[in-house]
Amino acid sequence: MEKDSINVASIVIKPSAPLMGDLLTLVASIGYGLYQVLYKKYAVLSTDLEISSEGFYDHIPVDDPPHYDATPNAIDHRATVHPSPFGLHANLLTTCMGLSTFALLWIPLPFLHYYGIETFRLPPNITTILAIAGIALSGVVFNAGFMVLLGVWGPIITSVGNLLTIVLVFISDVGSNLCLVYSSQF
Repeated sequence: MEKDSINVASIVIKPSAPLMGDLLTLVASIGYGLYQVLYKKYAVLSTDLEISSEGFYDHIPVDDPPHYDATPNAIDHRATVHPSPFGLHANLLTTCMGLSTFALLWIPLPFLHYYGIETFRLPPNITTILAIAGIALSGVVFNAGFMVLLGVWGPIITSVGNLLTIVLVFISDVGSNLCLVYSSQF
């Protein structure tokens, strides 16, 4: 029994095209970084106080003595735009992107299946279905939180947080592999 477990643990699988995988990862990372910056620049609601209150105060002049107007700026509260609830705007945009992706990218699947380029079929058992559902649910939770953080803190801090999740996935993978190797010895 011990001889079999050593053989299973010592099998090394070499990737068929590691350079291609690295290049695809690089392109995906650059695209994702561009997406984050463009999202923060164009899609996030303006909550910066300097931008939103630009017309409500006068800058202090540098050369002239200060001149203050005794009448305060009047604000018409009927024309005031109230912000949406926290996180709703970011998650609405993400949901719309996901729905449009779903609506457009399923179209080639029947053609790929019909012509034998790729075979599509339902999962064979309930364990696989539950695993796929768990991955989808965790992806929804991660993306919802990610979009809110991207809108609140910006792309740099959000990217650092995203990189820290890679370490957690690595620890999880190492732990699960150790459990598999340890359980195969008994």
